[in-house]
Amino acid sequence: MQVLPLLVAMLHFSPGHMWQPKSQQNLQYPDISGGPDSNTALLRRRPALSAYTIEDRELTLSPSWPDPSLKFGQFSAVTVDKHGHVVVFHRGPHVWDGNSFDTNDNYMKKEEGPIQEDTIVVLDPVTGKKIKSWGKNLFYLPHGLTIDDEDNLWVTDVALHQIFKFPPLAMLNDTVTKPLLVRGERFVNGKDEDHFCKPSAVAVLKNGDFFVSDGYCNTRIIKYDKRGARLMIWGRSSFYDSISQRPGPYQFNVPHALTIAEDRSLLCAADRENGRVQCFSSDNGTFAYEIYDPEVIGSRLFSVAYTPTKGGLFYIVNGPPFGAGNVPVQGIIVDASSLNIVSTFQPGSSALSNPHDVAVSPDGESVYVVELDPYRVWKFVHKGRKYL
Repeated sequence: MQVLPLLVAMLHFSPGHMWQPKSQQNLQYPDISGGPDSNTALLRRRPALSAYTIEDRELTLSPSWPDPSLKFGQFSAVTVDKHGHVVVFHRGPHVWDGNSFDTNDNYMKKEEGPIQEDTIVVLDPVTGKKIKSWGKNLFYLPHGLTIDDEDNLWVTDVALHQIFKFPPLAMLNDTVTKPLLVRGERFVNGKDEDHFCKPSAVAVLKNGDFFVSDGYCNTRIIKYDKRGARLMIWGRSSFYDSISQRPGPYQFNVPHALTIAEDRSLLCAADRENGRVQCFSSDNGTFAYEIYDPEVIGSRLFSVAYTPTKGGLFYIVNGPPFGAGNVPVQGIIVDASSLNIVSTFQPGSSALSNPHDVAVSPDGESVYVVELDPYRVWKFVHKGRKYL
């Protein structure tokens, strides 16, 4: 496949207005003109790499996966643990629609109670059969899901305005439901240090420090230490800026999903309504670059996942555009070194409809996509694999 050049913002900016802990206030940031309030970013092209074949970097659908007898609700997230197990987060009979929240982002369906069926399902990566399920009577509107290096389970609930850390799934059952850590106040949204507003995702470093994308209302990213103490925060809304200018670094219009490229010391966020991925230093939040190509990605980008395998790849899923637009809804593969688009993928002859999240297996050979509508989870594998 022809490698497509990708527009990439590569300037580093001094995040002078970021809240910083005392231990980091004396860090020396790059002394380059511009900053977090800038609406411009240097764009330049970078050369493609040719160390990998097409088969290394193109995906094909695994048609018999998962088990067709399984029934799910509206999918919000998918992740893969370090053992290769596929874990999905779904909403059962609950649906996020125009009646779910009032104009102040308060959840309006509390009287319906939590979802009364298991919302987290573990799937066998080969057979697609259910290994385990858990999470009934806990969540109202599931959103983000990840599993850290110690197998702890992290989730976000946009109705509760909270994030949770639970013990490993192997320890959880109908009577073991107590979280190890909770941040945010139940059903209360806000923008201070103790509250979120529809938090969308969590990403966890190997040392236990973690990031929260907050989210639909607050358009910010917060870094915490492993005990849950806040270290730093960055981000502001691009929603009210001029539509004639592209948003600059640190500006978000729904930071929707997070992924960590730990071998590159990066945290990357899917900036959903700006149709791009923004990557930052995972140490101090300094802007590194953006991944942006409206001709291939379109105007909306829902999720991003990273693998260090195959030279380092980002997997991206876009979404249906608002209004006119002819960019297909699809998965996109980006080389993490050249930042070129190297391939796109679809489920066979049909197109993705409304993908919400993407995840990649530890060996980099399998990629999973979940959709809001229809309620589908797809498995893709790299071409040339013997077993689909």
